[in-house]
Amino acid sequence: MRSPKPARAENPLGNTRRSAKAYLYLLPAFAVLAVFVVYPILMTLRMGFYQSYVYLTDTGTGFGLNSFRYVLQDPAFGLAVRNTMFIVLVGVPITIVLSLGAALLINSLLRTKGLFQTLYFLPYVTSTLAIGLVFRWLFHSEYGYINFFLEFLGLEPQKWLSDPNLTIVAVTIFTIWSGMAFKIVLFLAGLQKIDQQYYKAARIDGTPAHRIFFRITMPLLSPTFWMVTPLRPTTRSMPCSAGRALGLETAPSLWSTIFMTCFSTGDRFTTPRRRPSSFWPSYWP
Repeated sequence: MRSPKPARAENPLGNTRRSAKAYLYLLPAFAVLAVFVVYPILMTLRMGFYQSYVYLTDTGTGFGLNSFRYVLQDPAFGLAVRNTMFIVLVGVPITIVLSLGAALLINSLLRTKGLFQTLYFLPYVTSTLAIGLVFRWLFHSEYGYINFFLEFLGLEPQKWLSDPNLTIVAVTIFTIWSGMAFKIVLFLAGLQKIDQQYYKAARIDGTPAHRIFFRITMPLLSPTFWMVTPLRPTTRSMPCSAGRALGLETAPSLWSTIFMTCFSTGDRFTTPRRRPSSFWPSYWP
């Protein structure tokens, strides 16, 4: 006699009742994404192909690529893309390294872990405008604490918010500091999910600390890295007022350029193009 075949596990997605219930729970999220993400993207693409578009009446005429051609030829847009790439390539790796280090230190504490976790999370819930004003005082060229510290070390004070070569550095430092808070919380959550049995077994075998970090901690934190790395890669869309407080007029990012373009009075699109010196720092070719 043939042995009976083992019964297959029931596929939850094959159950019509369960599938309908699951989609019902997901429906509010799909509705929010459709209204506030998908629809604006489609409307923006539609507006981009108009030759002439009136925002107030939502009407346009003609069809072409003049809008895209104008953006690609605009020197301000090119500078904004380069500044954003600088923030991404420099600021994001430093933010991840510092956030991971802070999370490891907090996770090693026994009694004050919750206190330090709350303190490090405060920048995330603080107004970006308030943080921008604080950093403006810190980087002030005459009486800022950064220049005071430089003078204490015998170095010359710098014009952090007026020199285009240094403004992008100040903005990157602001991005690193303000981006650490949420990443620290995510890394802490990832560290606390790691089973302590792995560490106990490694210590029993006499494994060095650096090998434990690279062979146990890093691989088991890979899901957290995949979530943290694309999170806020080009900085959170900081309000224009906070960006201007930090000097984004001399070192504009991609988001500030989009914001100012959308809410400009129209002179930007009617005046002849030129290459203003304040929009093209010397460190870019």
